[in-house]
Amino acid sequence: MEFPSLNLPSTRESSLQRAKKFAPQMGADYAHGRNFVFQGHPHVSKLAASVRVRLLSEAELSQIALDEHGSLAKCEKFVQEIHWRSYWRSWLETRPAVWNEYQKARDSARENLNKAQLKRIEQIENGATAIGVIDNFARELTQTGYLHNHARMWLAGYWIHTERLPYELGADFFERHLICACPASNTLSWRWVAGLQTRGKTYLTRRSNVEKYCDEAYLDGGIGLEKLERAQSAPFDENYQVPSARIPTFEIEFPQKMKQVGIWISEDDLSPETSTLKDLKTENIAVTLTSAPEKSESSNGLRREFRLDATQDAATRAQEFWKAPATHFEAQTPAELAAQLEKWARENDLKTVVALKPFVGPSGDALPALEKSLSAAGIGFHWLRRAEDARVLGAAERGYFKFWSATKAEISPGL
Repeated sequence: MEFPSLNLPSTRESSLQRAKKFAPQMGADYAHGRNFVFQGHPHVSKLAASVRVRLLSEAELSQIALDEHGSLAKCEKFVQEIHWRSYWRSWLETRPAVWNEYQKARDSARENLNKAQLKRIEQIENGATAIGVIDNFARELTQTGYLHNHARMWLAGYWIHTERLPYELGADFFERHLICACPASNTLSWRWVAGLQTRGKTYLTRRSNVEKYCDEAYLDGGIGLEKLERAQSAPFDENYQVPSARIPTFEIEFPQKMKQVGIWISEDDLSPETSTLKDLKTENIAVTLTSAPEKSESSNGLRREFRLDATQDAATRAQEFWKAPATHFEAQTPAELAAQLEKWARENDLKTVVALKPFVGPSGDALPALEKSLSAAGIGFHWLRRAEDARVLGAAERGYFKFWSATKAEISPGL
């Protein structure tokens, strides 16, 4: 099966154009067609990567849908799906220990799997399982950096419950290749499939479901589909307890009296000119990309290529908007990122660094070292949140639909 490039938009302008072009489909067409996996994926917007790095925010994309369809009732399923990313991000933000546990378990699994397991992982990642549909999903992911959400669930369910492989290594497989992967939605979605996120509720890949929603081309003549009929839920640690939620404190507006200010723009939010930072006067700007280590990055480099384009676009826009020089640099580890930012602040004689605070993940992991080094250098810092992020943090304490009820009330008061 051939997988042509989907040409995902990697700038703010091209993302806006894609959103406006898809807007007529954000209503009933999306609600009825979103679960079907067809070549080229005509029923979905393919804007997840743009939202991941916030070339478009969830709020902006929701507004485009509302403007096109006139009411939330006519495009609710599309807007609801957009905010799954907000939910996962908010959930993990209040339980950062889950991210740390995942990273430790991932690294431990890499060291402790036997040869047969390691070979099977290699076969799955290379699309060589002898199950046509699973192999096509894996090849599409590695060749294009994209995978339909339903296909992600099927591949994850197969990895965990049929092959009995650690979910952490499956999540890492996606993280290395999915252009839109983010620590929250990727890690927590895999946990959900495994039965850890909603205790005991697992997601099994069923042949009947795959055949109902999947294009014939993906099914590859039905090769190996019978192997999906034997799946049973993999065991999980019955004693595992999810850490309690702790709502972090933060500011949503910057202090008025600051001199020699630099703005840091991380890949978690590449449109800060649409946030409260728009009114800040700045001396200098840094735009950063936190790459995966070279040994684990996608072999074709599409994930990194997208984020390089997106962060460079952000640097260009920021320089034009704030009329200040913008520096773009890339780091492979949180420690390297912290060191580069400290050097940038020192070299530009900054007194304060301001940023939309990165979320839990690689950029967020740099914050402790960065705060320590800036303080030691006598440089102040202020990490802010968008107002819409601040509003939803507390709503992510439980399941998604309670979160959605609170979010929907913000989008359409009175509903």
